[in-house]
Amino acid sequence: MLKVRDVMQPSVISITPATPRAEIERQMDRRGIHHLPVLEDGAIVGMISYGDVRRARPSHVAQLNIYEPPSASSLAVARAMMSRPVIKIAASAPLSRAACLMLEHKIAGLPVLRGGRLIGIITASDILRQAANPLDEDQPQQ
Repeated sequence: MLKVRDVMQPSVISITPATPRAEIERQMDRRGIHHLPVLEDGAIVGMISYGDVRRARPSHVAQLNIYEPPSASSLAVARAMMSRPVIKIAASAPLSRAACLMLEHKIAGLPVLRGGRLIGIITASDILRQAANPLDEDQPQQ
């Protein structure tokens, strides 16, 4: 039986609660990712999805007055956009449990923990990639 650790991405890019929206968007675009764990003092305190960032973008409507202050959305930081509480999963959990959590909570990414420490991330794409693997289903895809 496949475990989360067999399919997860072990390289995790994380941000802090004070990371500005523009920097979050740059990280996602540059790295081609859609989920970022938010860490504070080494503990996971939130998750940011690309949808969270998109909803926090400033309006595309041109400002009528150049002397108006910047919109609140352009000044947003991770703390204001992140999802809480964090739905997370253990590395040793069955892959099917990750899929069930994503469906139940209508999310597409889960931070993976071992002993309370962030060690990876698993996304719906990782699960679909494994399901589409033409090799033996019990073997993790690399």
